[in-house]
Amino acid sequence: MLDLEKFNLKDMVQCSLALRNASDGARSMEEVAKKIVDYFYTELITPEDHSNCALIRFFKTHQYADLEPSVQQIVQQSLALTDPHPELKCLTLLASRGVEPNWNDRHQSTGHQAIPLATAETIRQIPMMAQLMYQFGLSITELLQPNPEHLLELSQKEYNVFFVPEALGSVCIPGQENFVIPYGVKSVLAFGGLLPDGELFTVILFSRVAIKRAIAEMFQPLSLSVKLAILPFANKAIFRSAEPPFPTSPLLTIRELKSQITALEQLLLVSDQATLKQSQYLEKTISDLRISQQAAEAANIAKSDFLATMSHEIRTPMNAVIGMTDLLLDTEFNQQQYEFVEIIQNSGNALLEIINDILDFSKIDAKKMDLEQNPFNLQVCLNEVLDLFSHPAYNKNIELIYSSPVNVPEWIEGDITRLRQILVNLLSNALKFTETGEIVLSVTSQGLPDSRCQLHFLVRDTGIGIPQDRQQSLFQPFSQIDSSTTRKYGGTGLGLVISRRLAALMDGKLWCESELDQGSTFFCTIVVPKVIESKTTKSINFCDKHILVVDNNVTACRVLAQQLEQLQAQVTTSHGAASAIAKLGQYHKFDAVLIDWQMPDIDGIELATHIRSLPDGHRLPLVLLSSHGLPAAATLKTLAIAAILSKPIKPQQLATTLHKVLFSNDSVASTNNPNLAIAAPTAKKSSLKILLAEDNIVNQKVAILTLNKLGYQADIASNGQEAIAAIQNKTYDVILMDVQMPQLDGIQATQWIRENYTGKQPTIIAITANVATGNLQTCIDVGMNDFIAKPIRPEAIKTALQNL
Repeated sequence: MLDLEKFNLKDMVQCSLALRNASDGARSMEEVAKKIVDYFYTELITPEDHSNCALIRFFKTHQYADLEPSVQQIVQQSLALTDPHPELKCLTLLASRGVEPNWNDRHQSTGHQAIPLATAETIRQIPMMAQLMYQFGLSITELLQPNPEHLLELSQKEYNVFFVPEALGSVCIPGQENFVIPYGVKSVLAFGGLLPDGELFTVILFSRVAIKRAIAEMFQPLSLSVKLAILPFANKAIFRSAEPPFPTSPLLTIRELKSQITALEQLLLVSDQATLKQSQYLEKTISDLRISQQAAEAANIAKSDFLATMSHEIRTPMNAVIGMTDLLLDTEFNQQQYEFVEIIQNSGNALLEIINDILDFSKIDAKKMDLEQNPFNLQVCLNEVLDLFSHPAYNKNIELIYSSPVNVPEWIEGDITRLRQILVNLLSNALKFTETGEIVLSVTSQGLPDSRCQLHFLVRDTGIGIPQDRQQSLFQPFSQIDSSTTRKYGGTGLGLVISRRLAALMDGKLWCESELDQGSTFFCTIVVPKVIESKTTKSINFCDKHILVVDNNVTACRVLAQQLEQLQAQVTTSHGAASAIAKLGQYHKFDAVLIDWQMPDIDGIELATHIRSLPDGHRLPLVLLSSHGLPAAATLKTLAIAAILSKPIKPQQLATTLHKVLFSNDSVASTNNPNLAIAAPTAKKSSLKILLAEDNIVNQKVAILTLNKLGYQADIASNGQEAIAAIQNKTYDVILMDVQMPQLDGIQATQWIRENYTGKQPTIIAITANVATGNLQTCIDVGMNDFIAKPIRPEAIKTALQNL
């Protein structure tokens, strides 16, 4: 396969060898011409197996007397003559091949089987013919009245090619009446030469792809190869139907041999020149590519710098808005004022999400999104994601359910932040478009070679659903299903786009299945390496234990039963308190009962009260399942509730909690309650000596008030120089260091402290509005221990300080 768009030196050599061998076994010049045309049409194809050329034709000039009778009639019709002169020159079609069937037979082909070149004016009416003659150094007079000695000299010259890069509308190509112009032609390439007897031959390629001049010049040697193929027939029969050739004189034979020798010498010379030109062309192409690459890299750097600046400039005021509203909500004011502040806080959070989406999309679009590859606990990641949505789901009265089989690896390697981002986007969409029912998050695993696995995530909701004809817009940037949806639910329309591209960066994919009013299911796969797994959870089993699960939600009940069955427990399920009471009366061998607190009609507390009134009911361990909040402590104590599990139930949490309930006499505390207030630090933590290095006055106030709320005190430095001066006068345990500050920024200040400060090195925590991976890596490289992203949240400061 030879592609005209990428024709190279190797292709030229291949063609030359094939054309030189074309005369083997041929009986006439016509047969050789047909072989040459067929070869080009067959070999010049695109990678999609489409012909590069709509039409390929082989022409040669002949005297009228040498033409076939049928072709002579065409000439007579063209000139309106009854008896043309025998020495009249005619441009004759020897072979043709094209996409139209009527182009493949030269006798039936539309257009110019033979064109008489009676006068100079006739030749000028065929610009391509005139241009070819000019390229070969041949005048019109020399063509019509050849001088044998001069023609022999011209036939030894190096041949050029006739090239029309923009074929459509070109003055070099005659109109339809005189010359066939196939459809879809972008370039025309002609090459040929002179034979010793003064006849002109040419091969014309009507290309459907755009040809560059450097590639067109590669066809110079091919004209010599064609000449070598047809030279044996130069003074013999041209057409198969022609009479046997007349004996040739020794002088003509010698001249023919000289021509062949010279053609071979010229072929070597032109091939060397073509090699040099190709080498120069490749060098120029490489140079151009290098320049383009440097320009692209410079543009990417500029775009990356712009994103970093925009991130900092936007997040800095957002830090004040969100931070101050967080603090304001902890003060006393009336209900209306509280609602006003809450609206400001929610709007600020929504704006921050939009900013994050746009910045992430820009980074991915610029191919500047770099994924980390660190080991992390997958179950912890999933638990954190679920905890974010447990309270919002409860507020909308939506059941949030989590399902995960035991074969899912506990530890994997990858980017926990980006995986969490995908799942948060999917769950956020599900919660946004679901008014009643349930949302299910499930994860399964499929083993792959080389200690890798493919994780399959599923998020299914019972929301509004998506019509089939609008699902294609889901993954288009800045698009929603329709305008009414945009107005009602808001959003940038970037979350799913970002999630899909992040999944692709993790060697996975993301897609959706949905029906209108039937809910939606989003599927996401990623490929990750597995890490050595913890065996703690898998070693727990409840063999021979019979457990009753009571939950009015059918899906939640089924998922919880599956989790218990994977731990080898015998499970009985009940979808309501009344059914559970009946089963408790029927069976007397339950080892524990798991009860949903928020059930209609008879809730979990009422059911627990009834169970305690049954014979031996006081001995039965009861575990309460809660979507939100806790019952009164007195109630829990009176009913002797063994444990409380917050929904959605996580497999590891279920296993460890139930194991303590069944095999330990110790009481079990409630777990993973996302609504607990931020506790004040211990006395040990509150004694930390903290320095805040921040240039923005508003952000200083936000940070200081947040620290005070958590029980900490801090000193202030307005830039890196003041921070360095402060630590030389007082020893600090922690420095909260803003990265971008005037005079001396946080990076430079940290570098000085790590290299020059002789006292006890403080823990330095970066405060940054630029959360790009490269920026965070710079913080680590200069010696910072941790980072907090702006806007500053109390939870982030609390976690960072508690990790010391």
